[in-house]
Amino acid sequence: MHVYQQGHDYLDKPPLLFWLSSLSIMVLGISNIAYKLPSVLIAILGIYSTYRFSRIWYSKEKALVSSLILASCQALFLITNDVRTDTNLLGLTIFQFGNFLNI
Repeated sequence: MHVYQQGHDYLDKPPLLFWLSSLSIMVLGISNIAYKLPSVLIAILGIYSTYRFSRIWYSKEKALVSSLILASCQALFLITNDVRTDTNLLGLTIFQFGNFLNI
């Protein structure tokens, strides 16, 4: 898939967001849920990775609190509902950092 805006290449955002949304729409059909599902799943991955990362360094209670703070953050709800690149960046960065530390 190649993204265009008014006949020119759209280079303002990385294309992963559009590719994931397109794949989800191809599988689930055209709907609001299908468009937002990849961002929601990546946000959940980020919350889970926050828990796992915090669990290595701190107690189970502190890991739970840190993941609940991220999960209840209003900005996370807004950028997930609006389908922005920030959700993918947040979730995948936390996940990869955790993998780097072998969680």
